[in-house]
Amino acid sequence: MAAVERRRGVVHAGLAAALAVVGLLAVGVAAAPAAGDPPTPVEQWYRLEIDGRPCGRQLRSESRHDGVIETLERTELAVSRDGTEIAVEIELQVTETEAGRPVAAKRRFGTGEASVTTSWNFEDDAVVVRESQGGRERVERIAVPPRDPQSPWLAPAQADAFAAARRAAGSAEISMKVLSFERGLEVVAIEATKVGEERFPWEDREIPATRWRVRMEGDPTESTQLWSRDGRLLESTVRTGLGDLKSTLCSAEAAARWRDGALPDLIRATVIPIAGTMPRRGEAALRLSMRGGSLPDLPENPRQSFTRIDENSATVVLFDSDRPSDGASEPPGAAASAASAFVDLDDPLLRELALERGPASDASTAATVEGLRRLVRGHLRTKDLSSAFASASEAARSRQGDCSEHATLLCALLRIRGIPARVAVGLVHADRFAGRRNVFAWHVWTQAWIDGGWRDVDATEVRTGDARRIAVAYSDLAQGAFDPAWSATLPLMGGLEITVTRRASDDPEAAR
Repeated sequence: MAAVERRRGVVHAGLAAALAVVGLLAVGVAAAPAAGDPPTPVEQWYRLEIDGRPCGRQLRSESRHDGVIETLERTELAVSRDGTEIAVEIELQVTETEAGRPVAAKRRFGTGEASVTTSWNFEDDAVVVRESQGGRERVERIAVPPRDPQSPWLAPAQADAFAAARRAAGSAEISMKVLSFERGLEVVAIEATKVGEERFPWEDREIPATRWRVRMEGDPTESTQLWSRDGRLLESTVRTGLGDLKSTLCSAEAAARWRDGALPDLIRATVIPIAGTMPRRGEAALRLSMRGGSLPDLPENPRQSFTRIDENSATVVLFDSDRPSDGASEPPGAAASAASAFVDLDDPLLRELALERGPASDASTAATVEGLRRLVRGHLRTKDLSSAFASASEAARSRQGDCSEHATLLCALLRIRGIPARVAVGLVHADRFAGRRNVFAWHVWTQAWIDGGWRDVDATEVRTGDARRIAVAYSDLAQGAFDPAWSATLPLMGGLEITVTRRASDDPEAAR
């Protein structure tokens, strides 16, 4: 039974990471076409593909009136997860003055009533942030990101104009800082390098274009972009472990036919078979290797050590889940106790679950954590892959979800009880998953701050400590599905190999 339950709960966060990358492919849309090029429409459509398989469409538009610029990006994306289709919409609207001063922005993520909407309204000395879902709203005032006079950040349309001017001037390097609403009012450094010139097929002819390699601060993925002479984005490709995510300019009619063909399956493409046999208990040493790329450093914690072998490989040692903590090397910050759109602590149902249905108020921290873990596992009755990335309150109301909903809901309940919590994204061992045996699959689980250390708490398990996990990144969920932690997993998906090199039974002194 444990293997079946684990299979239902083991789901990677690749979809959320892919959606975040889609939102960062470009910063705007230019208006005036060069002589001889096809006219630039008010609306520009793009077809989205992962490794050649259609997965969505994107609309980008720009309008100017009364001294302001309004840009819009609307993305429809669908993928398969082990045969279950997931459809998500992302919409981002930004209003700024022609001088580059942001006025307002709104971002929507999700589908229908499950969508989470975040809006930013700029005042002279502050930004009013509203986060809402299903009629519930959370409001706060935050400071405007500081602007360095020597290297000021640019609003999206302003950044687009700056980059277009640099390309038109024949520059081979572009460096700028952009105010990103995809990441939640974060200033992101962008570096672009020209790598060549080519021609883009459009209807019955070809358009001269330049290709650029683009890197964004805090994002381990790399994208290439193809730009026309008039500053239109013709094509962009993000190389990820899920496959090459490509956005290609097309007609509205072609974009409407994006569902032609089978959807890419993100689960089956990223399950990792293991060379060797994983022990159920005791210490296990694993060799992690990357095909065709470098292996990033992984975090260390009381249950996981990381020792680099070379650029492409490292040894990760997994310890028993009940191995005592060796101290607080990474104490929780304020974000581990804070509310956000995805961890909506003021929601009445969440507070009822945590305070009225949860453990008694005089229970120890460890007992409270375990009681809430069991409560979440029982409350989410439908354990399937149909949710993309629901907030804690949405998961509580729908009573369904995969590992990300279990982790987010448990994170919220822990914080309501005053226990700092975050989520971890990484890999979990499964005896059987997606038609394969003895594999690691991508997974999300909760971590709670107990007795001076972070402890794994997984609401998808029948009993705590059932699974063997490899942590890749942590998130406080302040930015939900757009958190950089999800992007940190992308380079590993599809290119990681895992070999068991030592088990506790092979080395008696290793078991302690």
